[in-house]
Amino acid sequence: MNKSGLAIFQIPVSDLTLESDSPFFLEGVQVEADWATLLDHLPQNVPSRILQTYNPQFLAENKQAAGGYFAYGRTYPSAFIASVHAGSYRIFDTAGESLWYIGGLG
Repeated sequence: MNKSGLAIFQIPVSDLTLESDSPFFLEGVQVEADWATLLDHLPQNVPSRILQTYNPQFLAENKQAAGGYFAYGRTYPSAFIASVHAGSYRIFDTAGESLWYIGGLG
């Protein structure tokens, strides 16, 4: 990400809960939504804004998700991960995880 354009603010302690991801707020960045958008699309259909913002180079995969991803207590299918399986290079593999080189997509 381009750090020069980021505005990071501390969240008031009174606003933090057990479910809080971070004590900071990154203005204008919706990482969770971007992550889901990336994983829900084939690489060629991922919005260029997301690819330019994050420039993903690797995919870390939890094999328990069976080619999908976990969110909110559910497992979702992933067109992106299926495409990576079909056309990318697995550089690390254990019983539970794999790491794929996907190169610069943006």
